Amino acid sequence: MTARRHLATLSLLALVLAAGCKPRAQDNAVIMVGTVERDRLEMLAPVTELLAELPVQEGETVKAGTVVARLDDTRLKEEIAALGHTRDAEKAKLDELEAGFRSEEVAQSRAAYQAAVARAEIAAIEFQRAKTLVAQVIQPQATLDTAKSNLDAAEADKRRAAENLRQFETGARGEDIRAQRASFEAAGARLREAQVRQSQLSLIAPRACRVDVLPFRLGERVPAGASLATLLDLEKPYARVFVPARARAAMLPGREGTAQADGVAREFRVRVRTVSSDAAFTPFYALTDSERGRLSFAAKMDLIEPEARELPVGVPVTVRFRLE
Repeated sequence: MTARRHLATLSLLALVLAAGCKPRAQDNAVIMVGTVERDRLEMLAPVTELLAELPVQEGETVKAGTVVARLDDTRLKEEIAALGHTRDAEKAKLDELEAGFRSEEVAQSRAAYQAAVARAEIAAIEFQRAKTLVAQVIQPQATLDTAKSNLDAAEADKRRAAENLRQFETGARGEDIRAQRASFEAAGARLREAQVRQSQLSLIAPRACRVDVLPFRLGERVPAGASLATLLDLEKPYARVFVPARARAAMLPGREGTAQADGVAREFRVRVRTVSSDAAFTPFYALTDSERGRLSFAAKMDLIEPEARELPVGVPVTVRFRLE
């Protein structure tokens, strides 16, 4: 009987010790508080220009590809038109060089060469006649000098006409065509660059967003680099919380936990997006009794369930993670 009693006492003691060694669920969790946030997209003005269109309003939900604001593009339209004319002119010159000369132009050049040859022959005859007359002392030396000058000029004209005919018959040189093609491509590049600058005057929502702030009004001159609109991303809400130092090593990107938003009965799944590498003292609004006065790390926890997209920005949220 005594042995049985002793055995029962030992069994009960073992159970008590085992229960005492097992950590409670509360000791096994980290609780963080913060707010629901969304990524902010700042739509900046690329140049200083008048605000010509503002088709959206603050608080409006827009789809991806929606024009949020448009700056005046009158000046750029004129520049693009001028650049287009320049490109077309360069293209016409290139086409002319690549196509070669027309038969009428070749025939005209050949006729000019034949006329130059005839003038050179006449000048040669006149030079020989003057040379004879001067030798017979019938004409002065000046007559021979004039005839020689006319012959030299006629020979030079014949050489120029021959070179011109050769170019018409063989077509443009390869280097001339390459140079003109480079001029045409440069003109096209300037035109495309101006068209890109024109497209940038239309600020387009990259994805589904809510218009948060529109600081300028229609007709105002917007300085370059100023924010034309602030958009809130609707696709990926997140909880901005502060991770206590004791849990920092466990908060790796991709790890999941749960979140409870104020005023919402259900819980949401969260996934660690980023955790700051710089520690700071826990801000006053994120203090809990157990973490008061300790270092913490700012973190973003994605609310990964579709229903979380309806949560408004700024709602207080409590995030809970189980630690191993």
